[in-house]
This record gives sequence, structure tokens and C-alpha cells, in this order.
Amino acid sequence: LRDQGVLENTIVIFTSDNGGLGVSRSYGQFSNGPLRGNKGSVYEGGHTIPMIMRWDNGLIPKGEKRSHLVGLSDVFATLTDLVGIPKPRSQAVDSISFADYVLHKNKNGLRKHFGIWRYIRSHHTHSALRVTRN
Repeated sequence: LRDQGVLENTIVIFTSDNGGLGVSRSYGQFSNGPLRGNKGSVYEGGHTIPMIMRWDNGLIPKGEKRSHLVGLSDVFATLTDLVGIPKPRSQAVDSISFADYVLHKNKNGLRKHFGIWRYIRSHHTHSALRVTRN
């Protein structure tokens, strides 16, 4: 991105779609650290994932951390807010922007709950509801 001259105009996000694989331990890796469960489970290890955001235009603070609950479905609304484009009314209707949280640590309007569902062969097997405390 730097070589192409677009680094300052590009938002880079590194994340995952679910928790780590259960088989990683057999290879000496502990992708979920101390979290119980693994990819696809309703336990924290099945859905808690890291997210790293970078935008070299100076708006996203460097080296800071956030710990409040956000969901991958919220990335769409967040990106539209960050670049100043209105979110189309008929798209990503369940997406809640966390742009103000990233930029200013403002927790107003963030999710208080997030549901997790487990399906095996299109049969619902488990549910969980994650609730923020702050």
C-alpha cells in the first residue's frame, strides 16, 4: 500500500470470522488462549476474536486498545461513518457503527448485547447472549 501511495487513504482491518480451531492444540498452538470453546461454539472461544484497525491518515489513534463488544456485522456501518458516506437504508440494517468508539473512545450507541447461535446440519443446537457490563 505504501509503494502504491495509497496507505493514507486505506483502512486496513485484520480480524477473523470465529474463534480458533480446536485442532490447533494438537500442533502446539493455543489460538484461543484461556478462552473456553473453539470455532463455532457458543463459548467465548468460539466467537471472541481480535480486530486490528489501521488508517494512516491520523484519524485512528495509533497503539490504543478498545475492549467493548462489537460485531463483524458492525464493520459495514463503521466504515461508511469513517469515510463519510451515508449507509444505504436498505443495506446492513443490523449494522451499528462503532466509528466514534474507535476514534474517541465514546461508548454511546454501542451494542449492549450480542447473540450467538450454533447450528449443526441446519438444526439449532445452542444459543448464547453476550452482555456488556460497561
